[in-house]
Amino acid sequence: MLKLIAIMSLRLSNLTIKGLIRDDSTDSSIDSGHYDCISAMDDTPRLEHYLKTFDFNHVERPSVQQLHQNPNIYSIIDSINIEISPKVEKTESFVEVDEKDKYGYFTMVYIPQFMNLLGTAFFIQSSIMAAQSGLILSLIMIIVGSAILCGTVLSISTLVTNGHVGLGGPEIGTVFGIVYFLTNAIMVALSISGNSIVIDNILQNLDMQIVPNASSLNNQRVIGVLTLIIVATIPFISLDFEAKTQWFLFVIVMISMLDFIVGAFLPSTPYQMVNGVVGWNDTCFKTNLLPQWSGQTFFSVFSVYLSGLCGDFTGVTLASSLRNLAIPKGSLLGILTTQSVYVIQMIWFTSGTNRYATGNIADYQYNNYTCTLQQNCSSGSSNNPYTMQVMSSLTQIGDRTHYIEPLYSAGLLSQSLSSAMIAFISAPRILQPYGKHADPRRGYILTFFVSLIFVAISKFNILATITSICYLCSWALVNIACFHCDYVKGSNWRPLFRYYNKWFSLAIDVNWGQTPESQLYKTTVAFAHKLNTTSEHAKTFKPSILLLSGLPINNEDLISMADQITRHRGLLFVGDIVSNDIAYEYKLKTANVWNKWFRDNDIKCFYKLITAKTIGDGSNMLIQCCGFGNNLSPNIVMLGFRDSWKQSTSDEITDYFNIFHDVFETQKSLIIYRNHKISKHYNKKEKSKQNRRQLRPMLSSIMDVTNHEGIQDVKLVREVSKLSFIDIYWLYDDGGLTLLIPYILSERKKWRKCKLRIFVIIDIVRSILFCYLAIDVNWGQTPESQLYKTTVAFAHKLNTTSEHAKTFKPSILLLSGLPINNEDLISMADQITRHRGLLFVGDIVSNDIAYEYKLKTANVWNKWFRDNDIKCFYKLITAKTIGDGSNMLIQCCGFGNNLSPNIVMLGFRDSWKQLTSNEITDYFNIFHDVFETQKSLIIYRNHKISKHYNKKEKSKQSRRQLRPMLSSIMDVTNHEGIQDVKLVREVSKLSFIDIYWLYDDGGLTLLIPYILSERKKWRKCKLRIF
Repeated sequence: MLKLIAIMSLRLSNLTIKGLIRDDSTDSSIDSGHYDCISAMDDTPRLEHYLKTFDFNHVERPSVQQLHQNPNIYSIIDSINIEISPKVEKTESFVEVDEKDKYGYFTMVYIPQFMNLLGTAFFIQSSIMAAQSGLILSLIMIIVGSAILCGTVLSISTLVTNGHVGLGGPEIGTVFGIVYFLTNAIMVALSISGNSIVIDNILQNLDMQIVPNASSLNNQRVIGVLTLIIVATIPFISLDFEAKTQWFLFVIVMISMLDFIVGAFLPSTPYQMVNGVVGWNDTCFKTNLLPQWSGQTFFSVFSVYLSGLCGDFTGVTLASSLRNLAIPKGSLLGILTTQSVYVIQMIWFTSGTNRYATGNIADYQYNNYTCTLQQNCSSGSSNNPYTMQVMSSLTQIGDRTHYIEPLYSAGLLSQSLSSAMIAFISAPRILQPYGKHADPRRGYILTFFVSLIFVAISKFNILATITSICYLCSWALVNIACFHCDYVKGSNWRPLFRYYNKWFSLAIDVNWGQTPESQLYKTTVAFAHKLNTTSEHAKTFKPSILLLSGLPINNEDLISMADQITRHRGLLFVGDIVSNDIAYEYKLKTANVWNKWFRDNDIKCFYKLITAKTIGDGSNMLIQCCGFGNNLSPNIVMLGFRDSWKQSTSDEITDYFNIFHDVFETQKSLIIYRNHKISKHYNKKEKSKQNRRQLRPMLSSIMDVTNHEGIQDVKLVREVSKLSFIDIYWLYDDGGLTLLIPYILSERKKWRKCKLRIFVIIDIVRSILFCYLAIDVNWGQTPESQLYKTTVAFAHKLNTTSEHAKTFKPSILLLSGLPINNEDLISMADQITRHRGLLFVGDIVSNDIAYEYKLKTANVWNKWFRDNDIKCFYKLITAKTIGDGSNMLIQCCGFGNNLSPNIVMLGFRDSWKQLTSNEITDYFNIFHDVFETQKSLIIYRNHKISKHYNKKEKSKQSRRQLRPMLSSIMDVTNHEGIQDVKLVREVSKLSFIDIYWLYDDGGLTLLIPYILSERKKWRKCKLRIF
């Protein structure tokens, strides 16, 4: 039988369940008389606990320290006060609108979408697009633009139907908000610019001017400012008035479009003929199929067309005013309608117009009104942006040289005013939460002045290009946001609109270029530091496993199961413990072989081979030191079940159970994994007999530390029977890990057909119902999940890259002792590693302190480092001696090839006469351990610089050698009395940094001073090499 036992309690034996039904009682506590398998100290699982981040009234289980330690130790822990305030959920800052006062999707989504997507370019630039690009390229532009629009609308529809996502993240939200606000403000100017052109054209036909003797451009600017003032006053009236105005303008635009479509079928007048509108004929259609560029390019024409597509987010910005939030329906219907109109318009232009015409009515009687590109004609569809006006039906009335097409002009004015109003209303709503009572009146004022700046430009093509660029940025951010939400697959990603594809969202606007190794390392380190400052959240729990596997080749299924749990979700550290009597070169070669074996078998893990006297010592080293930071360290320890009890010695059994104690002592979870090993040649006929096997894969023992010789390339066992059920016995309120691990397994390919069966106490049924009924749940945060996933992916990628001397990154393990006693030592190490590598600060204390005290102390010092802008990972460990502790840090700190320390730094020890022989031995054993592991060593010494440095004495210090800070790693005094002390940063301006390069040490003696010379406070120092 296969069984997975996920354990978070020390009570592992006698799990015989005699009864799962209890008497009806209002008391929610467990009566041990009803359940022989449950202790009275264990509270039954209550799903209400998982719906709240903080619950101060629930029953707490005793910790290992409460069972083993003296209760008086907690008075010491409580003396260190760390302010922890419960996280308060952000409430919606928008004012709720009554349901009966909201609008339908057609009024507030489709009409604004239609009016914006039609665009001013539809009326005054579309004929040039058809003439310059030809019908084929024009249709390609429309298809590409429609694909971008549809992909973006699908993404935004998915995002807006995902419900309330707590803290969606300023990383994308702030950037998108700023870009989209600016885009809408520019869109106001673009629409008003088209309106100004039309009005100025009408006035010229009537021989009138706004400003006498002024140029046409200045007249358009004056008209634009006046129009902007009118547009700005409408939102202050009411949103209902704006909606009615949109309906009126929509009707006018539809009449204008009908006027254009009908006009193409009417016989052409002489005025139309000399302006290039010759009516439908095969010659025009064949001539206009292919492009003919004259002063334009594909991208310049495409940018003008894209400016007409700006407005696919209109319904989203007005979503709070909708009775039925039907963003997908209204938006997609608007795209379908407008793009169909564009296609019809392109066919009409290519079938009934000439690219070039003279525009002279006198040429009609001689039938000489057509010309070519070389003749510099002034009219025709390629030169005249108002060809749509000429083609409209009411142009047939009269035979004048100057005319005003009333329906065309009314449609263009209506569309430009409508687009300007929509953009002007949308922009301030982005800033709505910053207004009093969610009223964005100050946002309207800001939008007015931003739009006024661009109205002053008053050049349609320039504004169209700027608007297109801004909208492309907005589309990119929305699609990336949708992709990364789906890629992370956090618990908060539950959109109602499911018709989208994350790869389609990504393909629209992603740069698929490569990242150099140095940038990859720098980004990984930056992400690791950012993760180190984020607090852990139960609902974004990532299973990071430390697997005590022994020799990997003997525990293939154990490794495979651990990989199934952590793949794409967390980190996997594979720990292998061997005896002390092997050389480092052999360890290094063995590690390389096994790393290749893991890559060949597609196992994403970090292999850690360490030496220790016993299995217990080695596991304790890995549990304390493996990984770094808050979120990049293992939170689960996994090992195989020990079957050979009779053959084991008492010391081996003690070591085995000491591992459990160390796991719970450090407040980590524990998984013990057991099965009868599955045959590689599994008989398919016997699968039907296994359909109800429980999940218990792999017989394994971590005690396997046999000789590593004879390593060979063995294919990992991956054939597992198709089980029908995964049985879970959820007996204790263990935080949910017993449910989480099987659930993760059920998502994997080879476990996907298995059904989960949960056996729980009957008392939990009430809370299960409560869980399903509860809707206001905090599902955690997406940005932290993505940050974690990206960091892990980068770490794995770095683990496969080989080290190179020219890309050396100084990563320092600083044996500092109590940080407050070694401020300058920490400051110097930070100067070396800042923006270049990792800094691990190791603090070694005695074994007689509780884990809560360690955790609280670590939190205090992490805050101290942040306050002093020190980028580091603080590691507080317990060890019997300084030598043992430093050996643990040197072997286990960090993970992978490039994320482990390559330099060990410590202070010079001055007090030789006062030291005992054991202390001196421990000090020099650190040097031995450093060189044994082929790491570099920095010993740091100086006379401590006074904070009140006398400026007059600086001249006397101009040739001092670089010897800052008297320090000793031996300082492991009591951590009480920790206070917030400002780090010493005042250092004299040295004239020289003297380097004595006496040995061929690989160049580290030169590299570290060079790095220092690039820092701000060392920049004026000159390097002198002896």
